[in-house]
Amino acid sequence: MIKNGNIINHLKANLNFSLYRLIIIRKILELILANSLLFLDRVDCQ
Repeated sequence: MIKNGNIINHLKANLNFSLYRLIIIRKILELILANSLLFLDRVDCQ
């Protein structure tokens, strides 16, 4: 049987992992978006 403390720690670990993954995904999306805008700017200049 798992103690309550262990369950809470397990949930906290999962939550931290999820937040970390969300931050990484957001950074990747920001980079993609920035690159897309730069690419569009170059196309407009030509």
